[in-house]
Amino acid sequence: MLLYNLYNLIHDAGSRVAIVGVTSCLDATDHLEKRVKSRFSQRTLRFPPLQRSTDFIQILQNALQLPLKAPPAAAAGNSGNGSDGNDAVVADCHQVSSIQKAQYVQRFNTALKLLLKHPALTKHFHQMSLATSDARAYLQLARVALSQLTLEHPFLRVEALCTPIGSSAA
Repeated sequence: MLLYNLYNLIHDAGSRVAIVGVTSCLDATDHLEKRVKSRFSQRTLRFPPLQRSTDFIQILQNALQLPLKAPPAAAAGNSGNGSDGNDAVVADCHQVSSIQKAQYVQRFNTALKLLLKHPALTKHFHQMSLATSDARAYLQLARVALSQLTLEHPFLRVEALCTPIGSSAA
């Protein structure tokens, strides 16, 4: 009903608006009500599924690469009242200089580029690409690998990205 009202408003106002919907379902427009389908031009763009492991590696690199420029800092209004136990961690983060942060970002991104070219990973990603064309599986691997970062191991490791999802990682 909401989609119909939106299309109706656009149609009545004579405006030109693009509404973008993203789905992996190829017949999504077939599931719309007749009155909704009658309101839009039926122009759709279809993108082929990813098939090469290099496509997935590029997605992983884009998702994992740290920005060279730090996002604006959040407002510093935390008075320490109602502490949730993270005050010490936050204080430690603020003690790291911007130079140290920039050096870490540079080292992390360089290590990431080298890691994604590792023969064991390229073989693993190739095998995954034969089994699935869903980029979310690769991003899930990235989440698992990121969860294993520690102060002792501040960079991603081959073993972490080759660990099957659902298996217990050390």
